[in-house]
Amino acid sequence: MPSILEECAKTVHEANGELTPIFLGPGAANGATIGHVTEATLFLQCSINADEPYVATGGSCDAPPNIPIVDQESNMGGIAAIGGVTIFGPDGDASASLYDITFAFSETHNRDGSVDFTLDSFTALAPSTSYGSFSFANPSIRLAMPAHASLIDEMASFPPGTLRMEVTAAITADGEALFDGKPVSGEYTNSEMAIATRKVDGTFAFIEVPFKAGGYELILNTEDGSFQPR
Repeated sequence: MPSILEECAKTVHEANGELTPIFLGPGAANGATIGHVTEATLFLQCSINADEPYVATGGSCDAPPNIPIVDQESNMGGIAAIGGVTIFGPDGDASASLYDITFAFSETHNRDGSVDFTLDSFTALAPSTSYGSFSFANPSIRLAMPAHASLIDEMASFPPGTLRMEVTAAITADGEALFDGKPVSGEYTNSEMAIATRKVDGTFAFIEVPFKAGGYELILNTEDGSFQPR
């Protein structure tokens, strides 16, 4: 009640920084009720910093300063125009382009100013390609499960093993179709820290996502992709 608040403020002020008891008395419940409060005292104290005393600015209080700020979450998605996978192996270096790239991510803005970034989905297609004695027909890539990263100054860093990519393709080795020519899938995780950008203008891109498979090393990257709120 305003009158009680005013009385408490007056009492605390007059205590000049000392701990002040405010007697609340018994609870409103019947005295015979289990858990009934027979007597309660609230202790209040206010210590003013003499070097930096509180000064009210603006003439009003927009929000109680002691109430925690609720975390704010945003969900976004979009498309990237182009990307690629570069392969390094015993048969030399090669690259394959990516297209029909889609992505979705969410961000949680914490009360301490930090941002938790989660890549919720990522898909891409690649044209049929060959490397060494292997041919891959209609390959596709998708994120097998959401991946979390720290977002600092527009740079998202995914720790090793957090980006789980599922690659699907029909494979031919030395001209012989494997698995009866049916598409097969394999799951690969980033072997080192993967770096992406999430810029203030809303674009998202993989700068370098390294993978290792057998004696091969692969690097995934994409161009900036536009986004739209979801």
